[in-house]
Amino acid sequence: MRNPNTTKAYDYLRKRILGGELQPGAFLSAQSISKDIGVSRTPVREALRQLEYDELVTIVPKLGAVVKILNRDQFQDLLGYRQALETHTAGKAAELRRPEEVEQLRLTLEGMREQSNNLVQNPRDVEALRRLGDLDARFHRMLFAMARNSFIREKFERAHILQRMLTLTLIENKMPEDEAVKENAMVVFEEHTNIYEAIRDGDVGRAQTAMGKHMSSFANKVSKRSGSHSASDGLPQSSVEVLM
Repeated sequence: MRNPNTTKAYDYLRKRILGGELQPGAFLSAQSISKDIGVSRTPVREALRQLEYDELVTIVPKLGAVVKILNRDQFQDLLGYRQALETHTAGKAAELRRPEEVEQLRLTLEGMREQSNNLVQNPRDVEALRRLGDLDARFHRMLFAMARNSFIREKFERAHILQRMLTLTLIENKMPEDEAVKENAMVVFEEHTNIYEAIRDGDVGRAQTAMGKHMSSFANKVSKRSGSHSASDGLPQSSVEVLM
């Protein structure tokens, strides 16, 4: 069982990295971190080793740890890997679905509809953006549970963490304009609706196709955003993934 102080240090660092507070290349001092959170350096070092396993940190012998620097090629490789995982999983979810699971998926989708509509009304609604992101992640995790494959589910969790990190690296602090926020919020909802309906109907091929299109759309939008020069206007960097 992991030491509680190691868990505390891990959660503290992971949240700051994924939230964009600790930028790629930032030096991570075990001594400073231990003082910040009130634990000894040993659990901090253990947390850094776990973060290295998660591919969020690079540990350089005799120098220390830094937030991992990632590039566009790595993002494309990761998207291909995640697309393969999720396309397979969507098909298995359609094949193995249970009525109660389909209903829970429907309720999650309804929540996404509500938050998407909120963003159409107010594209600067930070809380709606956060909730949509949470529901989006829940939707995908539910598919892995429905597919009943714990091995693939674990691989997805690691890929999802790394993808968030790569997305933040690529787009920096740039956020789309209001009209793009509105459009993307509705596209996210529509794509998830297509996935849900295929799974509800037990159509394996259609579920796989819908998921493949969703992942391709995400990759294309991140690529487009990474070439944009519009500045952030108050939306949190950690919420940017749901706009893709």
